[in-house]
Amino acid sequence: MKKLFFLFLITSIILSCESKRDISGYDFIIQNVKLFDGESFYENATVLVDSNKIKEIIKTNITEFEGENIIDGKGFTLTPGFINAHVHAFNKEHTKEAVQSGVLTLLGLFSTQPKRSDSLKILGNTSKEHAYFYFAGPTVTVQGGHGSQFGPVPLIKDVEDIPKFISDRIDEGSDFIKLIIERGDSTYKIPTLTDEMIKKAIEETKKNNIVSIAHITWRSDAIKAASYGIDGFAHLWSRDSSEITQQDLKLLKESKIFIVPTVLAWKKADESNWRKVNIDLMKQELLRVYRAGIPILAGTDPPNHNINYGSDLFKELELFVESGISEIDALRSATSNISRAFNLKDKGFVKEGFPADLVLIEGDPTTNIKNVYSIVRVWKNGNEIALKGKD
Repeated sequence: MKKLFFLFLITSIILSCESKRDISGYDFIIQNVKLFDGESFYENATVLVDSNKIKEIIKTNITEFEGENIIDGKGFTLTPGFINAHVHAFNKEHTKEAVQSGVLTLLGLFSTQPKRSDSLKILGNTSKEHAYFYFAGPTVTVQGGHGSQFGPVPLIKDVEDIPKFISDRIDEGSDFIKLIIERGDSTYKIPTLTDEMIKKAIEETKKNNIVSIAHITWRSDAIKAASYGIDGFAHLWSRDSSEITQQDLKLLKESKIFIVPTVLAWKKADESNWRKVNIDLMKQELLRVYRAGIPILAGTDPPNHNINYGSDLFKELELFVESGISEIDALRSATSNISRAFNLKDKGFVKEGFPADLVLIEGDPTTNIKNVYSIVRVWKNGNEIALKGKD
């Protein structure tokens, strides 16, 4: 009994000290909020922001701070700014649209104009109203291959072209390299990279310590690229009518690849008859990949199929959950999974010392993913965003 009283006394003292701290110097404090920090979920936490950074996170104690800069988090969930791992952004309106939905980071997976992409990157780093932007420049593709139709773009004619091609992309500011491994189908065949070109391109990316991602639509191409050492895939295979084997799953897992499935894009393609895709089979394949422990990253491929740069990312998360992925892993797919796969360092997490890129959501998306649409406040680098339609 004495021990219990002693513990109660100590706890009371700790809580009292927390409540009486001088917090006048902080930019703002969100207290007693459910916290998803990009990796884990905490039922009750307090996040203290100072000089645009997350100064401190209290995960164990209920706090009773008072002041004008205190935000009551009861009934809300705090998450990192979301990341879309597959977009094609061409102007500042695209990066501005994303921020309005708490999507604070965009990864551009193809650009014919690296200088324009670099200007979007600079804008994202300097303006609170525009998303952080990372990009791949022109893709590694051949004449007549997928991507060459958006030219003029530099093309690969033979294996010897590849080292300079990769070097040029890095010099232009590309944050990662995208390969096109797309041969079409029996009704529409298109030129694509040879195996030697794929191997050489992956080899050069590794020499330069830059992430490589391949556009694929056939599972056999994914398996081949994984065996060559590719880092990840843009799209989940959409042309196959059979399920993946355990042997292929094992190879993908051991290759340490990641996958950006873009299920929403394939669903839109199917609904518009742009290409018929068995979405039910795709969702089953996604679940098999997920259960094998292969990292899933959320990306939506806008503006293709009229997909937007903001809230449509949450439709992708819904499709993940419908496929059998847990809510918390769906949230990881749009935060920490992307940050780790693309080496984004301080994006996709709520951690002490990191920029205060935060999204406050009414309800709990870790138990009902649809709650992710109920965003009430957003901060980018500690600066609150004026959300349209919000007082």
